[in-house]
Amino acid sequence: MDKEQTAICKVNFRPSGSIFRKDLATSLVQSGRAEVLPTGLYLEIKGRRTTDRSDKLADIQSDVSYMGQLVKAEYSAIKERKGLWANDDVREIKENFIKEVLAEEVSLWEKKWSWLKERIA
Repeated sequence: MDKEQTAICKVNFRPSGSIFRKDLATSLVQSGRAEVLPTGLYLEIKGRRTTDRSDKLADIQSDVSYMGQLVKAEYSAIKERKGLWANDDVREIKENFIKEVLAEEVSLWEKKWSWLKERIA
């Protein structure tokens, strides 16, 4: 039995009625039908070691860039309340994460003011 699993994989598909291919993970995340896990878009299986098949810096940079694109897509879905992010129960469970995402758009002054109001109240 293989004791390794691949951590990052990019799958392209052609949506019906389109001549262009799209990235499956990005499409799912943008529509709120998938989320980016802290470990990536895969689940770790206990007893299996995750390895990177490439030691090339360019490949690793490409993987990091791809994950960054997925995170941006997820942030967009959260802000626009798409898919699972429209569900109030999910938003309640992931409240701290959502606050972090939304806080990125808030200026430093607004963050400090919010912090001060919490301390006074």
